Amino acid sequence: MNSALPIMFVFLIAAIFLAIRSGWGKKMNLEQWAVGGRSFGIVFVFLLLAGEFFTTFTFLGGSPDGICRHGEALAPDLGRPLISSTVFSIIMNMSQGTFELAAGQPCKTSYKMYGFTLRE
Repeated sequence: MNSALPIMFVFLIAAIFLAIRSGWGKKMNLEQWAVGGRSFGIVFVFLLLAGEFFTTFTFLGGSPDGICRHGEALAPDLGRPLISSTVFSIIMNMSQGTFELAAGQPCKTSYKMYGFTLRE
């Protein structure tokens, strides 16, 4: 048996205990849980937003290269294997109530414009 497994198990149990212990004696509804009781500091919010931005950047493969992928085996900008292909591309203009849709890769398929209405 790997010697790291018991150590990981101890840390898992400790994390679960601390998570349960932190909620003892506090009345918290779903809204308070979702926004952390509105007690996040500005540095923590900045780190959350920065992490979200870079995660999205990585998943898309780096903008603007992420809009038209052809199943490359290696993304040169990330330096790691990334096998993905564009299924469709959509550009929305909310102020005009239109969107353009290209079924497939936008470099091989032309965009078609559609209209929609916004309801409040």
